[in-house]
Amino acid sequence: MVASVLRAMMKHAVEVGLRADDPTQDVRAIRVKSDGFHSWTEPRLAFTLLLYTGQRRSDVVRTPNKAADAKAYKIAVLFIARR
Repeated sequence: MVASVLRAMMKHAVEVGLRADDPTQDVRAIRVKSDGFHSWTEPRLAFTLLLYTGQRRSDVVRTPNKAADAKAYKIAVLFIARR
């Protein structure tokens, strides 16, 4: 997406006279070989929940498995009163 926006900007710059040439004209896209998306294993899911939700370890451990399969994740925080 960045390359297409940059190419459009350079093309416009040439049309309005801001540039004499288009430096993006001969640039080819880079092809990246990939195995696709990684599966969400339990350790990876737990780490992601810890990292991006800010939940405590005890809350992530108590998360039911069905919450991970849902399209939306409902966060439940365990509150322990200290005396």
